[in-house]
Amino acid sequence: MSKDEERRGGTPRDIDEVLSQYLSAVKADPRNAALHHDLGVVYMEKGDHRDAIAAFEQALVLQPDLTNARHLLAVALAELGELDKAQRNWEKVVEREPNHSRALYFLGWVHTASGHWDKAIELLDRAAEIPPVSPKVYHTLAEAHVGKGDAEGAIEIWKRIIADDPDDLRAQHNLCAAYLDAGRYEECIGAAREAIKKGSKSTVPRTNAALALLVLGELDEAERFMREAIQMDPSDTRARVNLGEILARRGDLDGAEQEWAGVLDDEPQNPDAHFNLGQAAYIRDDLEAALGRWSDGLEAVEEAPEALREYYSDRFHTVRAAVLQESGDYERAIEEQLKVSGSQDPASRYYRAALVALEAGWKDRCRDLLEKARKAAPRGHLGTTFARGALQLKEGDHVGGARQWRLVLESEPDAALVVRPHVGRLFSPQELDDIARDLSDAGYDDEHRAVRTYRTALLPEEG
Repeated sequence: MSKDEERRGGTPRDIDEVLSQYLSAVKADPRNAALHHDLGVVYMEKGDHRDAIAAFEQALVLQPDLTNARHLLAVALAELGELDKAQRNWEKVVEREPNHSRALYFLGWVHTASGHWDKAIELLDRAAEIPPVSPKVYHTLAEAHVGKGDAEGAIEIWKRIIADDPDDLRAQHNLCAAYLDAGRYEECIGAAREAIKKGSKSTVPRTNAALALLVLGELDEAERFMREAIQMDPSDTRARVNLGEILARRGDLDGAEQEWAGVLDDEPQNPDAHFNLGQAAYIRDDLEAALGRWSDGLEAVEEAPEALREYYSDRFHTVRAAVLQESGDYERAIEEQLKVSGSQDPASRYYRAALVALEAGWKDRCRDLLEKARKAAPRGHLGTTFARGALQLKEGDHVGGARQWRLVLESEPDAALVVRPHVGRLFSPQELDDIARDLSDAGYDDEHRAVRTYRTALLPEEG
């Protein structure tokens, strides 16, 4: 007796009655793998995943090649949050049946949830080749492309979903967001308008359109979209933070601060509101108030999930380091820079702190920090190489310093533009002109060209 037979041609029976019948059948024929499988299905329908797991495992003891039992076992394990065990079972399913589309989909889903984007895309691409293809395969595939940072790849998939189902507003919303991520602002606005035309009641297309319009400088329309989103959902603090940013861009700093303060009234831990209020204070030349706001932000993110806490903590420490350096408080600037986590780029905090020390004229301190940067990235690091070159140039070793800068340019041709703010803080145009002239006179043509590249990036109109 299978579930399909039980339900065929009429109204489904009471689930408890069905369960009782299967339990009796299993008791009468305990070696029947199919009965254990179907018992597991009934338990799944009841939401009793633990008993479902026991039933599917017994089915597999009796018949190890029962792939659907293993697939459903994995589903039940996933429902209980036991994703590692679920993954291992789906891998066994695919090992036995390489074209098991549901197992391929769920494996792709697990890898997407784990941030293993390339593996997720590989599995979901395989699932998408096996008809009939469920829309959720394409949705998850697009999400994996977004996670990987491949907005263009996601765009093509969202467009395909919409072509198959023009009323899929979720896909329309995500297409809008992907256009925004890709910097295709006009298309983002168009996708948002299309979603609204189709009846979307979500704030998502409105906020994304507002952000695209903000980038394009169309501030009236950006404000209109953002206020419409807030009217739809006054609790959307992200939209209210963004509205403040639009007002600040318009020069209405008072209005912006009012919006951000209102966000903190409702959500005291909101890091973006703290960050923006700090920026507003700095614009008003109140350094201590700005630093205080950012300290409040650091406290606000203490209880946040680890990844979010690290992101915002780094952001607050980085901006505090920058304004302290700007004010000439180099010691505190170095302290703040060294508090940046460095989990993604271990050498970064050290070479940036070294540049602060070099600006302060503390060459020994700079050298010590560069040694720490070297140890953090023993295979080499462009930022550290640039900073080492700057130190050598400051110490009068023009050939050695210029060679370090040349190595950076050979690895990253646009590096001079990236480090332009550091070059401008450390060297006057005249210093760079003198160094370049010395190198040219001594016949070091490659090194001369490297220094001239940085000089030109610093002041292109004079280069």
